Amino acid sequence: MNKDNRTPMKLINTKDQLIKNINTLRSYLTEGDKKSNSKAKALVKCGICFVAYIIDEEFHFAPSRFIGYVDNNLDKHFKSDEKDGRETNKAINNILGKKPKPDKELDDKYLGYCEKLGIQPSEKGSFGVPRKFWQLDIDKDFKYVRK
Repeated sequence: MNKDNRTPMKLINTKDQLIKNINTLRSYLTEGDKKSNSKAKALVKCGICFVAYIIDEEFHFAPSRFIGYVDNNLDKHFKSDEKDGRETNKAINNILGKKPKPDKELDDKYLGYCEKLGIQPSEKGSFGVPRKFWQLDIDKDFKYVRK
């Protein structure tokens, strides 16, 4: 346990855990109350590494720092001071068998996604680094997400 006697955040290690967290984030963005919707948008706005996926022929983006922890939710995420995108990236790399990489086309789609959400991200990710993306093969990797 950490210094506040809270359960430490555990890194995901299965594709089902990854998809569950993506669906959790999606629910905040599509069905959440105003506060949870705003917090979820802030995560998308400030992310550096994203899982890119398509639903209904539209790209969506989920930041690794949120989706990389088992059963994550907004309360747990914002209360924890032990979040580390480097660690979640490693966990997602292990699950997907590849590393995220800069991609101009996906970055343009990310900017369009942000516009649709009504947020204005910075030109680059946090710390001035370029955003990076994993793109899932929708039919192979993401059939579980479609509702």
